[in-house]
Amino acid sequence: MVRSYELQNVISWSSLAVTLRGVEQTHGLTDYITETVVTHETIPVGKPVNIHPMSIQPNSAQIAWDPPICEERGGLRIRYDVEMAPKNSPMSPKLMTTNTEYIALASLTAFTTYQIRTRYVNSAGVGPFSDFYIFQTGQGPPGAPIVYNFTYDDISIGVVIVQPAQPNGQIDQFNIEARARNAAGWGDWSKHIQVSTKPEIKPSPIALRQFMANMTCIGFQWAPPPSADLHLVHSYEIRVFSSDQTILPIRVFVSKDNHEHIQCGLNPYTQYSVSVSVMKGTGQTGHPLAARMWTEGMTPPKPRPPVIRKETTTTVTIEVFPVLFDYGPITAYQIRLLRVFHNHTVRDPHPLGSDETTTTVTIEVFPVLFDYGPITAYQIRLLRVFHNHTVRDPHPLGSD
Repeated sequence: MVRSYELQNVISWSSLAVTLRGVEQTHGLTDYITETVVTHETIPVGKPVNIHPMSIQPNSAQIAWDPPICEERGGLRIRYDVEMAPKNSPMSPKLMTTNTEYIALASLTAFTTYQIRTRYVNSAGVGPFSDFYIFQTGQGPPGAPIVYNFTYDDISIGVVIVQPAQPNGQIDQFNIEARARNAAGWGDWSKHIQVSTKPEIKPSPIALRQFMANMTCIGFQWAPPPSADLHLVHSYEIRVFSSDQTILPIRVFVSKDNHEHIQCGLNPYTQYSVSVSVMKGTGQTGHPLAARMWTEGMTPPKPRPPVIRKETTTTVTIEVFPVLFDYGPITAYQIRLLRVFHNHTVRDPHPLGSDETTTTVTIEVFPVLFDYGPITAYQIRLLRVFHNHTVRDPHPLGSD
């Protein structure tokens, strides 16, 4: 006769040693066998971390990262999805894959800022994307300068030269030479001179901070640039885009006298990148000041049942599983303990009194793996099982 036994409340993606012993009524235990069982995989809940450069060149880069912690992988790695885009055009990302904890990027543009993120993939599905990592490629040789305009008279020429269309870096000097020509041909080159350009002033606001949030709005404030640069401020440019790119980037302009803004029409519990730049009268912008901000969330879903890991006469040890929740920081898990009395489960809260053989119940709670905010407490609710009733009214812990 074939018999089976179902194991319940086991941890996903774990290796279990299952031992089967034969029992004989006369002689007791006989031989046994032990088999290793691997439970099924689940969708990853962790993000890759510690994204960092291995090398950065003008037209290429190697970026590496660390995998999620083991408890959050959910299964064996199949691949990593990598998403990269120039920071100034984040809505046109390039999606790549790799089987290692690094990726080689080629055909990049010199002196350009890129953003990159990655996610862990197993046989059950894809995990969440990591936070963006921002890097800038190295400088390359500049293109040819452009002769913008010139003037001349009988004995002199005035020339206006502007930087190349592809500077591939920060232009700080021009090398100028000239030679003359007459009916006999070209003469010798003049002694060259090096001309340094005047550095452009790019004012930036300071102290960007979030002061409010609800489910669809975030509010933020900033301070104006230092007083020496205030005369350059014509207005402020504000850019808002979500880290998961679920909404199109938002771009608004506010008066130079305005130092706060409330942006609405956003998604609940979503992280947004917010930048504020000075707009000069020429239409050029200064260096942006950026920060990440969150909207608030909604009610969390029902968690998985806890698993009993250890029992003694006076204590029980349970494991609480993390909740996959995208709508707000979870600050606590509420645990309810029910006592079984005379084959019934009674849910009435009741004080622990003299009729209890054991007046103390100790619960040990394992740490919860959670990336959406600090967990400040575990709330434990004690419910007395008594006379086949369930009462939910709160009652003090005391004597009857």
